Amino acid sequence: MMVSTSARPGTLVLSSYYKEENDALKWKDVDLYMVKHPDYPDAQLLLMRVRHRLNKGKRNQGAPPTFTYTERNDNLGPCVIQDILMYAFLDDAFASPHIKFPRDIWRFTKVPDLRHSTPIHFKDSLKNIPVFRRAVRTKHGAWVTDCKVGFSYSQAQEYEK
Repeated sequence: MMVSTSARPGTLVLSSYYKEENDALKWKDVDLYMVKHPDYPDAQLLLMRVRHRLNKGKRNQGAPPTFTYTERNDNLGPCVIQDILMYAFLDDAFASPHIKFPRDIWRFTKVPDLRHSTPIHFKDSLKNIPVFRRAVRTKHGAWVTDCKVGFSYSQAQEYEK
């Protein structure tokens, strides 16, 4: 996501300067839609809109820039939607009780004939939870994802060493 938008790290993960706020990209910043394929009327694809409300100098001020991503089938490596979907399934973030596995998105989400898109909602209880969260060690030594605390830029720098 950083590569395709040239966003600074503090836009997506916890900034070391604002660490106490636990403010990073949250589920409320992500909108997911099933849309009709523009070239193939019988096909559908995913579209995601992400609000970058934590840009440097305009943190939580004014109308944030919104970036739109479409599903990529040619090369899954740079597909931002695939990455966000992985986190959504790990968090059980979908509001629909029918969406539990990736195939369920395509099985249960249909765009009606008179519409161009159908929104796929996330649970309200997760709206203020960061999408990218830090890893913590349990008392048994296993690594798990923290329930609420976001992944920090300083932690990412440590992993790079």
